[in-house]
Amino acid sequence: MKRVLPEIQEQCQMAGLEPGLVTLWSGTFHLCERLTLGANDSVLRSAIPSRSQHVPLDDYKSNICEIIQFIHAEWPKAKILLITPPPSIPEKWLDQMTLQWKLCGEEGPEPEQDRTMEHTKMYADACVEVGQGNQVDVVDVWGLIVAAAGGTSPEMLDEYVP
Repeated sequence: MKRVLPEIQEQCQMAGLEPGLVTLWSGTFHLCERLTLGANDSVLRSAIPSRSQHVPLDDYKSNICEIIQFIHAEWPKAKILLITPPPSIPEKWLDQMTLQWKLCGEEGPEPEQDRTMEHTKMYADACVEVGQGNQVDVVDVWGLIVAAAGGTSPEMLDEYVP
């Protein structure tokens, strides 16, 4: 957080940008007409600490609150939209990461399973909770995809989850 917030502020100032919409989700940081912030915070803690993107659930919630407060203070007219993490198919994810690892010459440690459906759901629920607690709109991507798929089994989600 101590690196992210000053970077956002600096890039907005350099671009002469006052964001009109700020989206916070599990994705990448982009700066254009809107800010998209986030990371794969909901992954499981890695056995290899230097590779772990895991953020404990309480820290995840605190970080979102801190970002919301920062944006409100820095750009009071900006609208904030929280987007929950989507569901994933952990086995499919690991297969894709392992294939990528093999195609790259098997450099570094072999990929390990770092996702579960239940764990990611806890982060989606936390995102909704933080949004409601801060009067910020939330798009529950988790809930929308699961509803469209008709459930959380890999067979049901396969069409909806890359």
